[in-house]
Amino acid sequence: MNPFTAPRARARFAAMALLLLTAAGAALRGQNAAPPPPVPWPTPALPDGPILLQSAEVRDFRVTVLSRTLEQPWSLAFLPNGDMLVTERPGRIRIFHNGVLDPAPVAGAPKVRAVVSTGRTLVNGQPELAGESTLARGVWDGKAITNLTDIFATGATVTESSRIAFGRDGMLYMTVSAPGTGPQVVRSQDPSDYAGTVIRLRDDGSVPPDNPFVGRPGFKPAIYTRSAFAGGLREGEVPRSGQLQRVVFNERWEEIRREPLLRELKQRIRDVRQGPDGLLYVLTGENPGAVLRLEPVGTAATQ
Repeated sequence: MNPFTAPRARARFAAMALLLLTAAGAALRGQNAAPPPPVPWPTPALPDGPILLQSAEVRDFRVTVLSRTLEQPWSLAFLPNGDMLVTERPGRIRIFHNGVLDPAPVAGAPKVRAVVSTGRTLVNGQPELAGESTLARGVWDGKAITNLTDIFATGATVTESSRIAFGRDGMLYMTVSAPGTGPQVVRSQDPSDYAGTVIRLRDDGSVPPDNPFVGRPGFKPAIYTRSAFAGGLREGEVPRSGQLQRVVFNERWEEIRREPLLRELKQRIRDVRQGPDGLLYVLTGENPGAVLRLEPVGTAATQ
């Protein structure tokens, strides 16, 4: 087993590719309390060539830059043949063959509207229709996305980030964000609003009958939970503080160690996935942004 990564979960793809685009609309920041002004401190360029770093769990590992020319890369996913799809904030979907970026964007991507930090694409995800967070499914024909069809509409507008994943139960789990500041921050506490929730669906967009709030008055039926934990891209909105957190659990899934990685690169971290080769692939939330591959070059440290 690769000492740098946990065991791989089984990929679920079949012939379908799910595309997630978040809802657009201006972010509701500072209506009651204005956020602090940004700190003008540009992110440094990534070094040329492989980058050798160290960690507690794996003493030596290598970071390889596969691409450094993407416009705010947002999410990545692997196809059954090992190709990698990466989405960019303006709505483009890019494909890597054997670790090399195809210069032409993938055809068939839904149109999105990028405003502030909203309105970008997630592979496995959700297109925007009239500012609404909506889940769509399409067919990947090997070159393009075809037959894109909406399968679930949340009705939630003025939202920001979303992510989706398939669970071991075969269900699709999707987060729908809520505004983090201003008067609409209370939406995350409203059970009749999908904003600020994790929803659970079948892969055709229908609601499973065993969802916890099905049939409960005043609750949206697709809601699975209204609580979640999330890690920040950087600390306290301070530039150059981006990092990847490695969390080690015991057999009871209790956290026993937490270690920051990639601090030396001073990049915001947008997404991380394990590839079919067992290695980690990371997107930096920069413009231009990069695709990084992490691989061990030594043995695991004694635990």
